[in-house]
Amino acid sequence: MLIAVLSLNMSSDNGLLFYTLAYSVATIVAFLGLYIVGNAKGTTLVSDFRGLGRSQPVLAVAMVVAMLSMAGIPPLAGFMAKYYIFANALKQGYLWLVLFAIVMSLVGVYYYFKVIIAMFFEQDTEGSRFDINPLQTILLVVGCVLLLVLGILPNLVYNLL
Repeated sequence: MLIAVLSLNMSSDNGLLFYTLAYSVATIVAFLGLYIVGNAKGTTLVSDFRGLGRSQPVLAVAMVVAMLSMAGIPPLAGFMAKYYIFANALKQGYLWLVLFAIVMSLVGVYYYFKVIIAMFFEQDTEGSRFDINPLQTILLVVGCVLLLVLGILPNLVYNLL
């Protein structure tokens, strides 16, 4: 976000707004997932996500989509958001800042994958099963669809901003 503000000009307004939209949706999905797990298990340690891919596949997939979007992985909205921001920053001569942001994105991916591995490749030792409110499930699914659509067809929204 700071890169977008630093390299702000008339042509970068759309990129900044798209970035804000994409990251807002991804953050809402991710924090809704954290809320659901925290509410069910009492904490949100990485170990609390073990086996979630088997016991709550919709929640686990939604968390993965949100985290990968925040990391800027295609074809999700976060990738296009970062593309717009980085392209404008490069035009403004901020190569060093873009390279730093890319490295920091890779660091983020490392931490996201700790949770992803726990959800899909580790066993839940507590065996705690919990139910998710249907409205929460709908919000998770709608958020994931938005992240995918905004990543594949960004011009649907980008040109409106």
